[in-house]
Amino acid sequence: MSNIPQTFFADPVTERLFQSVVALAAEVNVLRDRVARLEAGAEAAPQANAAADADAFVQHVFGGLVQA
Repeated sequence: MSNIPQTFFADPVTERLFQSVVALAAEVNVLRDRVARLEAGAEAAPQANAAADADAFVQHVFGGLVQA
């Protein structure tokens, strides 16, 4: 396996901006989940289906840009 990080853009500034946007979107997704659980009065439970959660996150962030 290579140690070279995967890049999506040739421009390093654009690549860094993209990484920042995805990281922020991930944080917002986690915070929304936590708020929903707090509002529902539920305790944090382990993720039963991490793959489905990841797919939902990607679909939420990228919308129509991603093909399922």
